[in-house]
Amino acid sequence: MISIEHSSLRCLGALLLAAWVVPGVCEAQSGGIEILAGETLYSKGTRVSLAHLYERRTKLYSGSNEINNPTDLEATKQRVFLGYAYSPTARFDIGALLPFVDPRVDFTSGGTRMRSGESGVGDMSLYGKYRLYTFDALRNSRNLSVIGGVETPTGHTGTELPQPGSGSWDPFAGLAFTESRDRWRFDGQLVYKLNTEGANEIKESDEWSAGVSAAYRYLHRPYPGASNSAKLGLRWENKGKAYRNGTSINNSGSERLMLRPALGFHPHPSIDIHLSVDIPLYQYYRGEQLGYDFRTFIALGYRF
Repeated sequence: MISIEHSSLRCLGALLLAAWVVPGVCEAQSGGIEILAGETLYSKGTRVSLAHLYERRTKLYSGSNEINNPTDLEATKQRVFLGYAYSPTARFDIGALLPFVDPRVDFTSGGTRMRSGESGVGDMSLYGKYRLYTFDALRNSRNLSVIGGVETPTGHTGTELPQPGSGSWDPFAGLAFTESRDRWRFDGQLVYKLNTEGANEIKESDEWSAGVSAAYRYLHRPYPGASNSAKLGLRWENKGKAYRNGTSINNSGSERLMLRPALGFHPHPSIDIHLSVDIPLYQYYRGEQLGYDFRTFIALGYRF
């Protein structure tokens, strides 16, 4: 653990804690391919995936204002997700996401650059998705699905912060809508996650996220030809203050609006390739916290 002795490091301990408990909303589900979509796999089968999610934070905020960062605090997090999805029927999917997490916080103390953080296996997410409503017509489809699952405490929790695991069982639920019109596709989703008390007697706040997007297939060849698309979306994230031993953690809780441009490539119906970046349009933090510079996502999926 790091000892805080200098006044310029007054917020470091809280930042290390916040970097663990307030990294992002429903982040486990973000490591999968189209989990938060109204469509399912449509036919009996399996998809395995490998994804990489990277985030960087270098600017210190209080509320929505950037403030002085006297110790050059920076935080990065890399997550590699192994994904599995199985469709026993055309309307129902079940799956799992297992992340390997590498969170880091860097700062300068006494002219020396220092680093804190532990890496390892993160919290595995188990989920199911069921299509409540389907409408199909010529070059037009509409789907509404309900999604539910739980993040399990498989991640390591130790003494150094930030850590890869939360130590808590966190159920989540959501609705997702997808409509396709010729070469256009429109998506919307709303997700809620209930966080329970985990390691070090810390309880994260419950979380909300919502998103909308529009995509255009600029390349679409007859089956089984290639199909590529460009997408632009908005994502809103909200998380209240975290608590430790029943007392609120000062530098915790946030709201964000992110712009998400993305590309999708399907060189063959069995291959899914996704690229996206999240760019903050608005950020509000309760207390002093590092804001997002960006988040990137790269995923490769194979269906069989």
